[in-house]
Amino acid sequence: MSTELSSAPARGRPRCFNLEEALDRSLLLFWAKGFQNTSLDEIAEAVGVKKPSLYAAFGDKEMLFRKVLQRYSAKLSEPIQALDRYDDVREAIDAFIELGIAGGCSQGHPRGCLLASAFADSTLLPPNLAKEITALVNEADQAVARRLKKAVRDGQLPADFDTKGTAKFLITLMHGIALRVRAGESRAALRRMKKPALRCLQ
Repeated sequence: MSTELSSAPARGRPRCFNLEEALDRSLLLFWAKGFQNTSLDEIAEAVGVKKPSLYAAFGDKEMLFRKVLQRYSAKLSEPIQALDRYDDVREAIDAFIELGIAGGCSQGHPRGCLLASAFADSTLLPPNLAKEITALVNEADQAVARRLKKAVRDGQLPADFDTKGTAKFLITLMHGIALRVRAGESRAALRRMKKPALRCLQ
């Protein structure tokens, strides 16, 4: 299936734009400015097409943001995958936090985390969109909770360990880290949070 659509300029031959590239450029704009502060005019300019072509390809701004979130969520898989990469739960959570910090500080895209920023602004978003963002955060909670439950089964954590509460704490920590990254805090300063966070696994 082709990922290119024709955009018809006022004059001249129609030009094609790549849907994947359009999503990536839209993602960067939403990541940098947030849903509320990003206009379809800005997205159309960044993609290099007219607004009717955007509507034809993605629908309205809310529908486009949903597609961007799906694309971004796929990029978030590395920290989650790290949870199962280590036998020791403390090493797994350490890697999970470290990869989250590294991802937020990486060059080539806005600082922080698109999902964390959107979750923080969820009361300002359309209700259905806010529900989808909350669902994505809940999925992250559940992924961490599953890893902690495995550690309980393996005898690395006590039988009465609060896996759900600790998972929510760790995801909330990651969101806080993302907001600090966005505000310009250094990677070295953020790494200092790992040791206190890992104490909850003792």
